[in-house]
Amino acid sequence: MRTRLLITFCFIATISSAQINWLQRANLGGAPRYGAFGFSIGTFGYIGTGFTGSAYENDLWEYNSFTNTWSQKANFGGGTRHSATGFSIGTKGYACNGLSGNSTFSDLWEYDPSTNMWTQKTSFPAGNRYACTSLTIGNKGYVGLGTAWSQGPMYNDFYEYDPSTDTWTQKSSVPCPVRSGAAGFAIGTSGYVGLGSNVSINAMYSDLYCYDPLTNTWTQKTSFPGPARSGFIVISLAGNMYGGLGVDFSTGTNYNDFWEYFPSSDSWIQLNNFPTPGRWGTIGFAIGQEGYVGTGNAGPYQNDFWMFKPHDVSVFENETIIRSRVYPNPVKHDCMIILDHAIVDADLKVFDANGKVVYQISNVNGDRINITAEMFSSGIYLYVISEKEQSISSGKIVVE
Repeated sequence: MRTRLLITFCFIATISSAQINWLQRANLGGAPRYGAFGFSIGTFGYIGTGFTGSAYENDLWEYNSFTNTWSQKANFGGGTRHSATGFSIGTKGYACNGLSGNSTFSDLWEYDPSTNMWTQKTSFPAGNRYACTSLTIGNKGYVGLGTAWSQGPMYNDFYEYDPSTDTWTQKSSVPCPVRSGAAGFAIGTSGYVGLGSNVSINAMYSDLYCYDPLTNTWTQKTSFPGPARSGFIVISLAGNMYGGLGVDFSTGTNYNDFWEYFPSSDSWIQLNNFPTPGRWGTIGFAIGQEGYVGTGNAGPYQNDFWMFKPHDVSVFENETIIRSRVYPNPVKHDCMIILDHAIVDADLKVFDANGKVVYQISNVNGDRINITAEMFSSGIYLYVISEKEQSISSGKIVVE
């Protein structure tokens, strides 16, 4: 489809590309590992259990995001294991299922950081398994899928956990082929499940489904556009999902690509890669407005830990931050890019999700740009504003 942008300049505006900045943080205090569980509570993150290559672990480590330090906490109450699933509800953390040697588990444990104690809760009702998927919507946790053993059986069932009554309720199964190692995340009042693998039939998946807890129904969404895989980590931040990494078990390929999913437009864009070689069995979670990724299997097992922030919409002029925003966004017809203050003789470029420049103009001035999209395809577009070949502001425009 031919793309054309009509732009009216009220004053001036600027634009930049979709990148996220990775910052290495303190390594996990424990041994390098993969298949740990993780969750965050308030300003703290937690990583526990996992496999080091020679031993199954039962330790728990707390990350302080203010001091960039790790502290060892009470060992996981269920003993050693890997490939358990972790989630948090309110001020408590939860770990469920898992594998240790030839044993799989269905037990559920609750961690209270205020007392540094684990308490066993009602077990997952659908039997022992590992590599399950979990997520939290409001004050309820959800666990499902996974496998009883690497060659099956595998599942696509889905259960809701209510901590106020310590009870489980079966919900509608995910309308997908059975699998393990699927990704699960929540944005607002909706849950999402996708990707994963079924190694018994050498299948890798890239599909995505959205769950509505009010109607107990699933809706298929736009599939992940990258290679199908298992162990794709997901982090919900600022109304979107950030995720990547993982493994294709059929080829042995580890990935280090990173992506952003926009639920408002049901679309994906690729971001800059995770800054180390590909890996899987990794942990990811959000603390405040920052995402954290660490540990995993990259050949050697890892204990490194990285932070990122969602790509900024900001401009730097004479060391002063100029912020820009798009209103409305998403947009169906007209929108406006609004800057904190005017710019002079700047260049504007608009990129599609593949990084192709679809519009550019020079010598723009002012603090506003009105944009009308005529025959403009639905999707995510990035705008970059630069002065003297230096980017000073950037952001995204979502066209419905």
